[in-house]
Amino acid sequence: MKKALYCSVFSACLLGSPAAVAMGVGFSSGSLGPIVEGSFNISKSFGARLGFGVMLGMTSLEVGSRYTFYADIEHAAALLDYHPWQGNFRLTAGAMKNTLTWAFQETGAGSYKFGG
Repeated sequence: MKKALYCSVFSACLLGSPAAVAMGVGFSSGSLGPIVEGSFNISKSFGARLGFGVMLGMTSLEVGSRYTFYADIEHAAALLDYHPWQGNFRLTAGAMKNTLTWAFQETGAGSYKFGG
């Protein structure tokens, strides 16, 4: 029981230490694909985050043997976090750039008639 209590107290002290939370790396995935994010503390109230993600050709889709859909998605972010009460609550400002490039191509031969 004492070992568990000591481990809990040590962990709580370590998590509260500025050196333990000075820098971090995070990974996430969503509609923009996989994203890698780095963060670091500027002070107790301010932090900065940089994020980058790329999904190249991951949405390539062939419909039958006649059509091909291809998309490239890129994401970049530079964010500044303000923690007014020096806790988990934060206000964030910054810039994000999301790029979507796509192509839909007809690969088969033939003619089409619309509305007829």
